[in-house]
Amino acid sequence: MTNIINATGIITSYRRSKYRIHPRQILCKFDGFDSHKTASALIGHEVEWRSETGRSIRGVITRTHGKNGVVRVQLNQKGVPGQAIGSDVRITK
Repeated sequence: MTNIINATGIITSYRRSKYRIHPRQILCKFDGFDSHKTASALIGHEVEWRSETGRSIRGVITRTHGKNGVVRVQLNQKGVPGQAIGSDVRITK
């Protein structure tokens, strides 16, 4: 398993349902965390997304999503823009 602090991941999507998108919750996939069991070690850690202009948005990993190591992140602010999907996030604490 990789080191949790400074692990990098990718924003895969917003959390969504059939009719609604939840912009303050994003789904992230981190390198080296490929199952539900290994991804559960990430719960409670802080995540940071940084834009090209230097804007920073932070959030907390709240739970896993599915069985393939994807986690749900609750953001502290309004949410990331749509252009952030597919970009990198980093675990800070």
